[in-house]
Amino acid sequence: MFINQSAQSYIRPMMSSPVRRQLWQRAIGLLGPKVMMMAEAKILFIFCLTLMLANAWLSSSASRIAVTVLEAEEGRSALVDENITLRAERAHLVSPDYLEKTAAHRFALYVPEKKQVFRF
Repeated sequence: MFINQSAQSYIRPMMSSPVRRQLWQRAIGLLGPKVMMMAEAKILFIFCLTLMLANAWLSSSASRIAVTVLEAEEGRSALVDENITLRAERAHLVSPDYLEKTAAHRFALYVPEKKQVFRF
């Protein structure tokens, strides 16, 4: 059994002050970029989140605009068909045969013959 009966206390060996300072600065130097990287990562995360939200909003806006354009095209097509129908009906109503038939039937008006017209 070994028992040290010395009266001296054990003191941990200390490094010199410049060496300690250099190690401390190296530790801070290693930690500094890590802190900067964390801040950059947070900013990048917020930026990416903002881009994702903007993309979602723009895609929904684009789909709403596409639906609106499609509805407008369908409405335009319906109006073109109605315009064709109305022009055909107008052409029929203004035709001389239809006018003569309607005037004769409703108002008993007929085109006079040459014998009935006297010129002075």
